[in-house]
Amino acid sequence: MMFPAKSYDLLAKNCNHFSELFCLKLGVTFPNWVNRMAKMGAMMQGKGDFVAQEKAKIQQAEARRREKEAKMKELKTRQGQLKPEADANAKGVILIQVNCPGGKKARRRFVETDTIGDVMEFVYAYDSMVARKGFELVQTMPRKVFSNNRMTLAAAGLKGRANLFVKKKM
Repeated sequence: MMFPAKSYDLLAKNCNHFSELFCLKLGVTFPNWVNRMAKMGAMMQGKGDFVAQEKAKIQQAEARRREKEAKMKELKTRQGQLKPEADANAKGVILIQVNCPGGKKARRRFVETDTIGDVMEFVYAYDSMVARKGFELVQTMPRKVFSNNRMTLAAAGLKGRANLFVKKKM
């Protein structure tokens, strides 16, 4: 709730605050002279320019939204560059689940001739928190660290189903 009833102060705020913020969200300009007295009242109480603070909050939220949108667009681009996923009925299919640092889990089918590098590219395309060459894949039971990008999944000992964790390189 932007304007809780308990905090409404006639000297510091009036309906013009609401109108100005509403116009701001609609993208319509609001005459500055309308809110002059309310701004003066807020400044007298030491609260500063309330509308300017709200505008800054809205701009910050918009910047965060644009940043998130850009990350999602980048991930879609990365995902478009991946090899096609292996067919479930193909020979030598390995279902790999990757546990990412932020708690995300990603699953994908690979064939035994795919490489560790292919799995790493999948992880990079799935999670925006992962830097391209800043991680390695780890299997816990038995503990193995997969860092050779050219090694095939069969040579790495992965068969059927595998559960891997993303670990940042030190």
